[in-house]
Amino acid sequence: MYEAAHGTVQKHYYKHLNGEKTSTNPMAIIFAWTGCLKKRGELDETPEVCDFAKKLEAAAIESIEAGNMTGDLVKISKNPESAKMVYMEEFFNIIKNRLDSKVNSDFIE
Repeated sequence: MYEAAHGTVQKHYYKHLNGEKTSTNPMAIIFAWTGCLKKRGELDETPEVCDFAKKLEAAAIESIEAGNMTGDLVKISKNPESAKMVYMEEFFNIIKNRLDSKVNSDFIE
Protein backbone atom coordinates (compact mmCIF):
# COMPACT_ATOMS: atom_id res chain seq x y z
CA MET A 1 0.00 0.00 0.00
CA TYR A 2 1.22 3.48 -0.82
CA GLU A 3 0.22 6.76 0.76
CA ALA A 4 1.37 10.30 0.09
CA ALA A 5 2.00 12.68 2.97
CA HIS A 6 0.49 16.13 2.57
CA GLY A 7 0.64 19.17 4.81
CA THR A 8 -0.80 22.16 2.97
CA VAL A 9 -2.95 20.51 0.32
CA GLN A 10 -6.24 21.46 1.97
CA LYS A 11 -5.22 25.12 2.17
CA HIS A 12 -4.11 25.04 -1.46
CA TYR A 13 -7.35 23.33 -2.48
CA TYR A 14 -9.40 26.18 -1.01
CA LYS A 15 -7.19 28.68 -2.83
CA HIS A 16 -7.77 26.71 -6.05
CA LEU A 17 -11.53 26.85 -5.49
CA ASN A 18 -11.21 30.64 -5.28
CA GLY A 19 -9.36 30.74 -8.60
CA GLU A 20 -5.94 31.36 -7.04
CA LYS A 21 -2.82 29.64 -8.35
CA THR A 22 -0.99 27.34 -5.98
CA SER A 23 2.41 25.70 -5.96
CA THR A 24 1.34 22.43 -4.42
CA ASN A 25 4.12 19.87 -4.78
CA PRO A 26 2.59 16.76 -6.42
CA MET A 27 5.68 14.53 -6.18
CA ALA A 28 4.44 12.47 -3.22
CA ILE A 29 1.13 11.67 -4.87
CA ILE A 30 2.81 10.93 -8.22
CA PHE A 31 5.09 8.41 -6.54
CA ALA A 32 2.22 6.96 -4.52
CA TRP A 33 0.32 6.28 -7.75
CA THR A 34 3.35 4.98 -9.65
CA GLY A 35 4.05 2.61 -6.77
CA CYS A 36 0.49 1.33 -7.08
CA LEU A 37 0.76 1.03 -10.85
CA LYS A 38 4.00 -0.94 -10.62
CA LYS A 39 2.48 -3.32 -8.08
CA ARG A 40 -0.64 -3.76 -10.20
CA GLY A 41 1.54 -4.41 -13.25
CA GLU A 42 3.48 -7.05 -11.33
CA LEU A 43 0.33 -8.76 -10.08
CA ASP A 44 -1.32 -8.71 -13.51
CA GLU A 45 1.90 -9.56 -15.32
CA THR A 46 1.54 -6.46 -17.51
CA PRO A 47 5.05 -5.07 -17.97
CA GLU A 48 3.65 -2.18 -20.00
CA VAL A 49 1.94 -0.83 -16.86
CA CYS A 50 5.20 -1.09 -14.88
CA ASP A 51 7.07 0.60 -17.72
CA PHE A 52 4.58 3.47 -17.84
CA ALA A 53 4.97 4.01 -14.09
CA LYS A 54 8.75 4.06 -14.39
CA LYS A 55 8.53 6.59 -17.24
CA LEU A 56 6.24 8.82 -15.20
CA GLU A 57 8.67 8.73 -12.27
CA ALA A 58 11.58 9.53 -14.58
CA ALA A 59 9.67 12.43 -16.18
CA ALA A 60 8.90 13.89 -12.75
CA ILE A 61 12.48 13.61 -11.53
CA GLU A 62 13.92 14.97 -14.77
CA SER A 63 11.58 17.96 -14.55
CA ILE A 64 12.99 18.86 -11.16
CA GLU A 65 16.57 18.18 -12.22
CA ALA A 66 16.00 20.59 -15.14
CA GLY A 67 15.24 23.29 -12.56
CA ASN A 68 11.43 23.36 -12.74
CA MET A 69 10.07 23.24 -9.20
CA THR A 70 7.17 24.17 -7.00
CA GLY A 71 7.88 26.84 -4.40
CA ASP A 72 8.63 24.44 -1.55
CA LEU A 73 11.24 22.62 -3.62
CA VAL A 74 12.93 25.86 -4.69
CA LYS A 75 13.39 26.72 -1.01
CA ILE A 76 15.33 23.49 -0.37
CA SER A 77 17.12 23.35 -3.72
CA LYS A 78 20.91 23.11 -3.66
CA ASN A 79 20.95 25.72 -6.42
CA PRO A 80 17.89 27.96 -5.89
CA GLU A 81 19.19 30.75 -8.12
CA SER A 82 18.96 28.47 -11.17
CA ALA A 83 15.60 26.98 -10.16
CA LYS A 84 12.42 28.19 -11.82
CA MET A 85 9.43 28.33 -9.47
CA VAL A 86 6.31 27.15 -11.25
CA TYR A 87 2.72 26.79 -10.15
CA MET A 88 1.19 23.34 -9.85
CA GLU A 89 -0.60 23.37 -13.21
CA GLU A 90 2.56 24.41 -15.04
CA PHE A 91 4.55 21.76 -13.18
CA PHE A 92 2.06 19.10 -14.28
CA ASN A 93 2.34 20.29 -17.88
CA ILE A 94 6.13 20.12 -17.76
CA ILE A 95 5.98 16.57 -16.42
CA LYS A 96 3.29 15.64 -18.95
CA ASN A 97 5.38 16.90 -21.87
CA ARG A 98 8.37 14.86 -20.70
CA LEU A 99 6.17 11.80 -20.21
CA ASP A 100 4.60 12.25 -23.65
CA SER A 101 8.08 12.27 -25.19
CA LYS A 102 9.01 9.07 -23.39
CA VAL A 103 5.77 7.29 -24.30
CA ASN A 104 5.77 8.52 -27.90
CA SER A 105 9.38 7.44 -28.40
CA ASP A 106 8.19 3.84 -27.91
CA PHE A 107 5.97 4.20 -30.96
CA ILE A 108 8.69 5.78 -33.11
CA GLU A 109 11.25 3.01 -32.59
